[in-house]
Amino acid sequence: MQMQQISDGERASARSHKELHNLVVASALEVHKNMGLGFEEQAYSKALAVEFDLRAIPYESHRKVTLDYKGKVAGTYVLQFVVDDRIVVILKADAEIGEMDEAQIRTYLKVSKLPVGIILDFGSTELEIQSVHRK
Repeated sequence: MQMQQISDGERASARSHKELHNLVVASALEVHKNMGLGFEEQAYSKALAVEFDLRAIPYESHRKVTLDYKGKVAGTYVLQFVVDDRIVVILKADAEIGEMDEAQIRTYLKVSKLPVGIILDFGSTELEIQSVHRK
């Protein structure tokens, strides 16, 4: 009997959305626990990428997506992270998640056609997490 090896990427793709979501949140909590407050968004972003790598979570950073309007490009957006080609993740390092942040991730979901987004705010003593689903 022959055993088929499964790569980390294939194993991650077999995960449910909920499992993947929980892995993203756990990674962010680990970064927040180890780094604490006061760093710029870019530092948290790099640390989160390291955590994704350590946990074998497939991701792409700085994915460019375009808004198509009647066959023409009406805008270009850069997504901070796309996890397993299913979840858009954006980071903040300031006061709190607001309406504009939610509107921003809804735009990213609409343009990318991905189903779920997570906003992570490292700017408080407790990590603020908001999940958003594409309508």
